[in-house]
Amino acid sequence: MLLPPAAIYAGAAYIYNFNYHTGNFNFVQKITTPASTTEDAVGISTSIRGEWIVLGSPFNSQFGNSTGHAYFYKRGDGDDGGEDSKQDSDTFSQLASISHPSYTVNSNFGWSVSVNRFGTVAVGAP
Repeated sequence: MLLPPAAIYAGAAYIYNFNYHTGNFNFVQKITTPASTTEDAVGISTSIRGEWIVLGSPFNSQFGNSTGHAYFYKRGDGDDGGEDSKQDSDTFSQLASISHPSYTVNSNFGWSVSVNRFGTVAVGAP
């Protein structure tokens, strides 16, 4: 069996908004990371809350085999992202990225992710 090139496993997240008038989801944005390489699996874990998105990339090997990474994004005009936040834009921009604090090989940092409405993030590493 012929497998596709490994680069397709770099990963991405696809953002859609639901249109209540038409009952359809409308594509907004594809999010990839600038440093994403083969088999990083960006987006294997995702969390969105209000204006915040966090993407896990547990197989990122920037600091050693499968040390992992997490990427943080914010939508709109750069305010605090609270529930009453006004959206100037539907698109998200990357704010930061973090790795496992001790760069532990095979820690798979980013295996699970969660973000709250204030932008506080939890990143799992099994």
